Amino acid sequence: MRLVRLVGVKIDKRFFSELEVVKKKLDEAKQPFFFFDDDPDGVCAFLQFYKYKKEGDWQMVRSSPSLNEQYIRKINPLNDKIFILDKPLVSKQFLEQTKNDYEIIWVDHHEPQEEKGIIYTNPRNYEINIPTALITYFIVKESLWVAAVGSIGDWFLPPFIDELSEKFPDLISKDIKTPEEALFNSGFGTIAKIISFNLKGKGNQIKKSIKSLIQIKDPHEILLGTTPAGTYLLKRFNNLNSEFEEHLKKAKESAKGKLVLYIYNSQTSFTKELANELLYNFPDKVVVVGREAEGHIRLSFRSAKHNLLELLPKVFEGLNGGAGGHEHACGGHISKSQLETMIQKLKKVIS
Repeated sequence: MRLVRLVGVKIDKRFFSELEVVKKKLDEAKQPFFFFDDDPDGVCAFLQFYKYKKEGDWQMVRSSPSLNEQYIRKINPLNDKIFILDKPLVSKQFLEQTKNDYEIIWVDHHEPQEEKGIIYTNPRNYEINIPTALITYFIVKESLWVAAVGSIGDWFLPPFIDELSEKFPDLISKDIKTPEEALFNSGFGTIAKIISFNLKGKGNQIKKSIKSLIQIKDPHEILLGTTPAGTYLLKRFNNLNSEFEEHLKKAKESAKGKLVLYIYNSQTSFTKELANELLYNFPDKVVVVGREAEGHIRLSFRSAKHNLLELLPKVFEGLNGGAGGHEHACGGHISKSQLETMIQKLKKVIS
């Protein structure tokens, strides 16, 4: 399969078989329901499946790494299959209350889970890690540029840069060699940021943004606002970007020693986006960005040098908080009263 050539590593044949099963289930679905994560990777994975299938219901899962039982009410009795895309966790209650009535297909690339009675595929079971938007592209071959945006937004350099640069030479150069270059120095990285900002705000605004993304056929529509859908996405981005740039300026000024620490107040969460851009600007430092919310601090951690999955459990031991995610990018939370203790423990660990 093309996946071997593109990724450039030897992949267990069982993974190919799993991808074929997922495609078969998608083809068979009469009225699928799509749940997906609230970031560019999750959204771009959904867009590919939805554009391929051209039917179905959908719901973005916000503000939680887990798909919980509260989302069951979103499912229509007419739906026959549930596709879960880019969600690290699904609650036991959700699975117990749905898997007897609906066939569940879960596609992810976070820490592998073991669940019976569903179809589950994760490349990390075969010692590789690629974004969900890239997995869905290999399954349905739908929209190369959408797969690229999702991958770049997840700090992963898509393996088809040459092909992408030939089709869109004004949006990305074949000379780009790292994910951070692609994210901060290409048109596709800008689109990933535009999508990320469009997933903020009120539910009706987000729903309209996703409906607009479904209508987009060419990436220039988003960057230049050449269609009503593209104009809407670009306008929502511009409305939020001015506040983001103010926070970014202040955050850069907070860099000291081995740490970039920035805690802020806002109605809008920019923690992920700030953390990503700060890591790009300070690749040798550990980045911690937090937003105050109801007595807690919602956190984003980034580090190019440290494995955060190994480091952060030591930092949070004995504290009212925690973190999880990827080796070099994690989300977390801590009570406001214990923030300073957590920071001091972090400084000690990274020193």
